[in-house]
Amino acid sequence: GAADKNTVTVILLHEFKGSRKDFSVLAPYLAQQGYAVMVPDLRGHGDSTSRLDVRSRKVVKFEAADMRKNDFSQIARHDMGALRRFLVAKNNAGELNLNKLVILGMEMGAGVAIDWAVYDWSFPDYVGVKQSKDVKALVLISPQRTYSGLQTSQSLKHGAIQSLLPIMIVVGGADRKARSDASYIYDKMKSVRREEFPDLSPAEAMEKRTLWFFQPETTLQSAKLLKAMASKLRDTIHKFIDLRVASDTSGATAWVEHATPK
Repeated sequence: GAADKNTVTVILLHEFKGSRKDFSVLAPYLAQQGYAVMVPDLRGHGDSTSRLDVRSRKVVKFEAADMRKNDFSQIARHDMGALRRFLVAKNNAGELNLNKLVILGMEMGAGVAIDWAVYDWSFPDYVGVKQSKDVKALVLISPQRTYSGLQTSQSLKHGAIQSLLPIMIVVGGADRKARSDASYIYDKMKSVRREEFPDLSPAEAMEKRTLWFFQPETTLQSAKLLKAMASKLRDTIHKFIDLRVASDTSGATAWVEHATPK
């Protein structure tokens, strides 16, 4: 895609026991739309399956099955922080706009996206120093109400999630448990946002809403849902990002140099 100060930045976060390969169709498509797309293998997944053992000082195999509660919280803090440091350098080089950051997460990745957005919006900026509030929208595919090691239930109470950030939720509506979880998250935001446009057509109303919710009639979730509905979902995701972030002219998403993280 393009590489300048107007470029929307998108991070794609896979599900538990998934990998960056889950986005083999979506990632190139979003890049073709001109977005800067980052697709990491999260710890214990894909090519990120080794770690330094503190006691033996040897590199050991570390896979998803080995993950404990603390590892999930570390993804949402430490690992996302490492990704951000990389993006800060790209931003300050004028290769992208980190102030137009969109995070798309599936299942575990959705929980990480929510937690990181809250962390990002809770961290203070100082006069003339930009170091937070970069996340401008979330896309949550098959999000779970709670996830081991993540702070989802607490994060959903944060103002950025409840009312501020544009959020798109997708879930296979024929799976009762998955639909219940996604609906719970959706209802938490809907009750605060109160986005009703009775005088507009459904299509016109959707374009004005900051909260989008899709429940295709399938039991498929996460990567399988994304694969099965690739063309329709990718177009809708692109439309959401374009309307809510790429086309924003409020000044809230203007490029700015960021403080270099320590």
